[in-house]
Amino acid sequence: MHGIAINCSNDLAPYGQIIACGITDAGVTTMSLETGQDIRPAHIVERIVEEFRKHEEALVSSPEGALL
Repeated sequence: MHGIAINCSNDLAPYGQIIACGITDAGVTTMSLETGQDIRPAHIVERIVEEFRKHEEALVSSPEGALL
């Protein structure tokens, strides 16, 4: 299974031992580090919900548990 993580401005130290999706030559970052702005979850939650709703059918699980 896969999920999603949206790092806004959190401390990345706890993620130092995690190899996301088994990709060994990539790390993690935050939206704040990438943009140079202080981005908090409250700043983006409405947009995230909007985008998930646009693609809701593709995100619904089947009875077997696999994503469609």
